[in-house]
Amino acid sequence: MNETIKAILGTLQDGRPELQVAAAQILGELRPKEGAIVQGLADCVDRSPVLGRFALDALAKIATPQALQAIAAALLDSEGLSEHAAMLLGDAGEPAHEVLVQVYPDAAPEERLRILQILARSTRKAGAESGSDVAEAPVKKARSRAAKGKKAAPKVVANPVVPIFAQALLTPETCEPVAQLVLDATQAHAPAWDEAFRVALAAQLGAVFDDAAAMPEASLARVVEVLRHLDPAGSRSLMLRLSGPEQPSLVRAAALRSLRGTKLTAAQVQNLMKMLEDAELRDLHEAIREVLSDLPEVPASLVTVLKRLLAARQPEQRLFALRLLRPVGGAEMAKVGLKYLDHDDERFRAAAAEALAHNKQAVEPLVKLMLTARDPAMQGTAAGILRRLAEHVPPRTLKSLVEKAVKLLGNNVRLGDLVLDTVLAVGAAKIVPTVVDKAVRMRRARRQPEALHLLAKVAATPHATAEARFQLAVTSLHRSQHANGVEGGPVGDATMGFFALLVRDGFPLADRLRKEASVTAEDLLRIATHFARGVGAERRFGTELLQHLATRTKGAAGDEARLALRSVGV
Repeated sequence: MNETIKAILGTLQDGRPELQVAAAQILGELRPKEGAIVQGLADCVDRSPVLGRFALDALAKIATPQALQAIAAALLDSEGLSEHAAMLLGDAGEPAHEVLVQVYPDAAPEERLRILQILARSTRKAGAESGSDVAEAPVKKARSRAAKGKKAAPKVVANPVVPIFAQALLTPETCEPVAQLVLDATQAHAPAWDEAFRVALAAQLGAVFDDAAAMPEASLARVVEVLRHLDPAGSRSLMLRLSGPEQPSLVRAAALRSLRGTKLTAAQVQNLMKMLEDAELRDLHEAIREVLSDLPEVPASLVTVLKRLLAARQPEQRLFALRLLRPVGGAEMAKVGLKYLDHDDERFRAAAAEALAHNKQAVEPLVKLMLTARDPAMQGTAAGILRRLAEHVPPRTLKSLVEKAVKLLGNNVRLGDLVLDTVLAVGAAKIVPTVVDKAVRMRRARRQPEALHLLAKVAATPHATAEARFQLAVTSLHRSQHANGVEGGPVGDATMGFFALLVRDGFPLADRLRKEASVTAEDLLRIATHFARGVGAERRFGTELLQHLATRTKGAAGDEARLALRSVGV
């Protein structure tokens, strides 16, 4: 220790308070390793909260075993600085583990939980092997896997933290909070828990089930859940054994849940279904349902059993069967789905909707339900399912629904709109010509409001064609004249907007208007006069129409067209 550091240490011990703080900061930056300096900083921890905080920071930077022991002592004994000491020990990482392991047995229960929280946050790969028995079982497992030709487990080294967690998990008083701590760590802080540590802890926990008589059933079930998250692949054989009939119900249920998402054999699935029908195993039914719900597909041999469960007394059994029968299909399942579609329980309604949406034979019953149901919500539900079955709705059904929608627009606009929207969503581009043709026929029958409504619906879809938008513009032209009560009345801006969009899109509007029998010369004159006052493509379109009227039309319309051409300088 040189003279400068001796002077700083003297200031730390005997100087004014502000100089003691400065001395602690300087020693932290210099990081001297001498035991006297570390002891001097440790003695300052309890003098005052301010000085103690800076002394702890300096000790964390020095980071010798003696310094870390002083911080651990503050964690246990200094109430005002314990949170800061916990943060520093967590940041110190693996060098602090051995110190925390040493103080753990003498700590109070709440202090032990805090130590475990620090270890859970800071656990990293273990150091060199120390010959601990903790690693023996995982190492044997790795060798066994290698011998069987399976992928070898990662090399597992002794870690002094493993016994601490194992002891806490296997102690009934601390099992619950520590289990939650481990589960949170393996999920939210997965990178901090390397696979070797997980396997080592799982091996030590798995050994307890060889003699689990002293552990409460609830604690054992919690340990099973922890094992499932620590080492899913390595603990699979143990989970299968713990799901056997000789185990307590809570343990069996936890072991069964651990099989969720794993590959099950046909015999295992059959056995689970038998257990599900056994009333004496009701405590296990929920866990079994969770496992079977994740099956990628339902074996054909289970369909009969699932259909029997639809008549079970327990609502959860019926709901499970309905959900699992979703991909089965058929007329019988269509009837079942419709039955549950108005169930009081939202879960049943959702499951029924899913089943119907995967059943192409449900199309006709759903169409009937949409048209005849008294409840608007039920009509909307049926329409929504039909949209999901779009590829299975035949064209003849869509065409008949178009006719039905047109009839409904006269006396039930809400339902008519629902049917029309459903037809356009299901039929997409294929049904658009049918709807446009129907609207044109309605316009010719002087039913302009209904025709305009149909064409507006088509134009609002992504499948609207230029022809549909042209018919919309022409229908709007007739509708605006009819609304003003006289033929040849003023044309509204909305109508001109429809025509303007066609002009900008390059549609051959002038040719189509000249060929459209329902558009009179007076209509053409008004359209041409409006656009001739514009610019660009719209002006060229208006001028072309005026030239056509001036050269091909006799009477007042032709004379006015020639006057309009002179007024625009053509």
